[in-house]
Amino acid sequence: MSHLEVPPLPDPLTLPALQDYIRRVVQVRNFTTELDKILILLVEEVGELATEISHMANSQERFDPRNLAYELIDILLYLLDFANGFSLDVLRLWEAHPPPESVPAPLPPDLTLNALAGLAAGQALPPDSGGEERLLVLLCEGIGELAHGLRKHWKGRAEAEQIGRSIITVLHCLFRLGARIGVDFEAALTEKERQNARRRWDY
Repeated sequence: MSHLEVPPLPDPLTLPALQDYIRRVVQVRNFTTELDKILILLVEEVGELATEISHMANSQERFDPRNLAYELIDILLYLLDFANGFSLDVLRLWEAHPPPESVPAPLPPDLTLNALAGLAAGQALPPDSGGEERLLVLLCEGIGELAHGLRKHWKGRAEAEQIGRSIITVLHCLFRLGARIGVDFEAALTEKERQNARRRWDY
């Protein structure tokens, strides 16, 4: 594989395969591996997601569900990239720190991304979780916890367990948001990576 070639998306598109795909893409495209920068890029995408949710709630003429789906995908990719920076296995994290109201159980390694999203969508959230805007607030809270874990990492006191719980919080909210507007994560990811393949990258 040359430095310009990007590996194909895995098939089936499982969470472990996607995490490995992101690791390889980062190497091929020479993306940053600095955790501070990855978190900043993640926060930027959360801001863009907030804009799309605002359009959905208040400016239907400006709302495009495809853009919202792509923002969810961007957050997913940066979230897994951040997990890779700490050498965390996200599927195992999901098992170790299952989302609210779920029953801890081993997950099959061939569970597809859409199947995992469907599993999250079928799990109850706290009564005050509300609609899209409150889910976004919960997602932002998880991002804030990631930032707190990163600050501890600067001082050599990072707690992998806490960072893992925060990653699952964000991932769960991400999947729930997608479920509310009917996002097919695998289709959106495939199309988004098609677009990314035509982009020029400078970071």
